[in-house]
Amino acid sequence: MFLAVYFVVVTLATAFFAILAARLRAKQRKSFRIFAAGFGILFGYLIAELAVTAYHGFSWAGSSMWLFDESGKTVHFDSIRGCLLTEQPSRWGRITEGKFEYVASLKGNSQGFPTRTDFSPARPEGLTRRIAVFGDSFSAGDFLGMNWPDRTQALAEADGEKLQMLNFSLEGIGLANWWSILTRLVAAQKYELDGIVFVVSPNDLERKFSVQEHRGYRSHMWRTCENWDPRTYPATFDQTRGCPVSVEHAYVISDREFEQALNKKWPASVPRSELRPVLGKQIFNLLDWWSESVQAALWKAPPFDPEQEHLIEDIRQFVSVRKVPVLVVFLPTWEQLVKSTWEKDPNRTETMAFAKEIGASFIDGSGAFANLQPAEVRKYFFVHDGHWNQAGSDRFARFMLDLIPREFPNQLQASQ
Repeated sequence: MFLAVYFVVVTLATAFFAILAARLRAKQRKSFRIFAAGFGILFGYLIAELAVTAYHGFSWAGSSMWLFDESGKTVHFDSIRGCLLTEQPSRWGRITEGKFEYVASLKGNSQGFPTRTDFSPARPEGLTRRIAVFGDSFSAGDFLGMNWPDRTQALAEADGEKLQMLNFSLEGIGLANWWSILTRLVAAQKYELDGIVFVVSPNDLERKFSVQEHRGYRSHMWRTCENWDPRTYPATFDQTRGCPVSVEHAYVISDREFEQALNKKWPASVPRSELRPVLGKQIFNLLDWWSESVQAALWKAPPFDPEQEHLIEDIRQFVSVRKVPVLVVFLPTWEQLVKSTWEKDPNRTETMAFAKEIGASFIDGSGAFANLQPAEVRKYFFVHDGHWNQAGSDRFARFMLDLIPREFPNQLQASQ
C-alpha cells in the first residue's frame, strides 16, 4: 500500500512539473527551464525507481537477514548465561544483498559456550596460564571456523606453551551477562584462573541482560531486559516474555529450506519484507546516517547508572578478593579503524573508566591493526556485516598472544 501511494505522489509531482513547464514555455517565460529541469529529474527518477524496485521485488537484491537451520536443538535459554549452546551443531548464515556473507556452525562445548575447549573449574596439571575471556560476538566468533581465543590457544600450543583460554563469550552480550556468568558461574563454581580478559566493543557496557531461545520458534527469539537490577533477570523462560524483542529479520528454517537458500531460492517460510521504493529508501538512509553521525559526534558517555555501578563493583570485588590480574581491551569498529576516529569514541572513554574501576590494565585493541592502510584494514572485515572475517580474527589472536605473557606472568598458585 505504501509503495503504491508513494509512486502515485511522485507521478503526480512529475506531471505537475511537466504541465507547468509547458504552460510557462507557451507564455515564453524564462522560468519554464527550471520546471522543465524539475520534470526531467523527477521523470528520470520515477523510471529508475520503478525498474530498481521491480528488480528487488523479484530477486534477493537488497535482502538482509539471518537464517538458522533447525537451531532449536542448539540455542537454548539459560538463566545464568542468557543463552546456552548445546553440543549439537546447527548451521546458520547471513544473507546480505542476495549473497551469503558467511555460513557457519553454532555449537557449544560441555559448558554451553562457543569454544572447542571443554573446561572445568579445576585447573589441569601442566598449564602455564589459564585465562578467562569475556566478550561478545567478536570473541564468540560463531560466524567463523575458529574464534580468536581458540586460535590464540592453538598458536601458543604450537610454540610449546600450555595456555588454556576459557571463552565465556556469547553473541550479543555485554556487561549484565558478563556479571551473571562471572558471579553466578565462575565464582560460584570456584574456577581456578591466572587472569581475565574483557574484550569490549562499543556499547557492550550499555547492554542489559539478554536471552535467546530457539526451541519452538520459527524466528530468532532474542530479548533484552529493561533493567540493570539482577533481581529482575528472568529465572525461567516464561519470565522472558516481558522483555522486548531485540532482533528482526532472523528466521529458524528447515534443513531443506536452508539448502534452498544456499541455492538462491527464497525459503517458503521466510516472509518477504514489505516492498519499499529502493532508491528513495537509500536517500532517506543517507539522511538518517548523517543525522546519526552528528548525534554520535555530540554524544558523550554519561556516568555509569547506579545499577551498572553495582554490577561493576561486584566484578571489582571478585578481582580484588582473588587477586587475579585483569586486562580490558577496547575493540574499535572497522569504520573507526579506517577513519582513525576510535580515540574520540565516548565508548572508549567509558571502557577506560570500567578498567579503572575494576583495577584492570587497559589496552587499545586498535593495535592489532596498526600500521595498515584503510584498504588493508577493510580486508580483515566482512563487506557488509560489521564483524571481522577469519583473517581479522586471526590477526587479533596473534595480537593477544603477544600481550598475554606480559599481562599475565606465570603463577605458581592459581586464583580460586
